[in-house]
Amino acid sequence: MMISLVFLLLASQISGLSLPSTSFPASRLVLNGVEHHIRDTGDPAGDDSGSAPVAVLLHGFAGNTDSWEDVAPLLRQGGVRAIAVDRVGFGRTERPPAPTLPPPPPLPR
Repeated sequence: MMISLVFLLLASQISGLSLPSTSFPASRLVLNGVEHHIRDTGDPAGDDSGSAPVAVLLHGFAGNTDSWEDVAPLLRQGGVRAIAVDRVGFGRTERPPAPTLPPPPPLPR
C-alpha cells in the first residue's frame, strides 16, 4: 500500500512527461558472496555529483527489476536517480547455496 502511495505521488509530480530515450542499464555487484543484478538510470544531471534524489525500487514477490522498466526512465526525466535491485533468489540475482549445518549430537542411550 505504501509503495503504491509513493508511486502515485511521484507520478502526479511528473505527469505529462513523455517516455525518454534514456536507458536503464544493468550491472552486477557481489555482496556477501552473492552476485546481485542491479539496474541504475544514473545521475539525471549527468555529472555524477550525487546531488539528485535517489529512489531505490524493489520488486514484489516473484518479480524482478523488469517491473520498473517503464517507471525508471520517467523518474530520471523528473530529476530522480532510480536504482532497481533484484532481491536474493529472484530475477537475475543469484540464489545462495543452502546453509550447511553440523549433524546433531548423538542421543544418550
